[in-house]
Amino acid sequence: MKTQSTVKITLALLISIAIASVVSGFVGFKIGAIALQGVAQPENNPAKKLTNGRQNSSKPELFKPLSEKTILTQVYNTIQAKSNLSRPSPAPSPKDQPADNAANNQFENNNDPKIIPSPQPSVSPAEEDAPPGKKAEPISDRPINLAAQSQGIRLTVENVRQDGELVIFNVNLKNESPQPVKFSYRFLEIKDEQNHTLSGITEGLPDEIPANSQPFAGQVKIPLNLIQDRQQLTLNLSNYPDKTLTLSVKNIPLVRAKPPQAAPKPQVFPQD
Repeated sequence: MKTQSTVKITLALLISIAIASVVSGFVGFKIGAIALQGVAQPENNPAKKLTNGRQNSSKPELFKPLSEKTILTQVYNTIQAKSNLSRPSPAPSPKDQPADNAANNQFENNNDPKIIPSPQPSVSPAEEDAPPGKKAEPISDRPINLAAQSQGIRLTVENVRQDGELVIFNVNLKNESPQPVKFSYRFLEIKDEQNHTLSGITEGLPDEIPANSQPFAGQVKIPLNLIQDRQQLTLNLSNYPDKTLTLSVKNIPLVRAKPPQAAPKPQVFPQD
């Protein structure tokens, strides 16, 4: 009898557990269905897209970093665009004003003495972009002809000039040795008198200089806002990838143009 009662209790427990599982599963299904109402299945399977993409691209794409020249060009274009937006529109020239207005500005009344103002010196874009309290001084255009030579390779800086927001070094490279030489101009070092490194863009020079070749002309461009009040620069160029020679043109002067003279005092012309 005890055995039969134990079996009956065990069966009752199993049946109750099964009923509870079925009920809880049904309730969970209903709750989930209510929660997912309005949610639709995507038309395309994202996993299938990834699989198709892997099958189509048999070779992985190599990582190609941006060149320093591209980055500097974009930075310069951004700075120049901001400076053009912040620069006020130029005032109309005196040529656009009628002659009668000029006469009226000088003499409004013949009985009163009038002051004729002297013309004010114009302000260059570099001076407008200078920090408050200190105007930028433009770089004067003059020949320099500084050179460095090593193992038959000559680097010459012919002159320095300013073109808008850029300071341009006109340079040339000549190979008088019997072997061609390769250069990578992204490794061109530009340093000031305090050994601070500046950024620049090199244009016009070939990557490989043939043996016994004629001079190749090019330019090294540096943004004017990096020059500031520096007085001298140094260019260091090494061959690539060997780096067995280094051409160093030192103490390149940055001569500032003479500042405009102060405007003379206005003169008073008495009238009869």
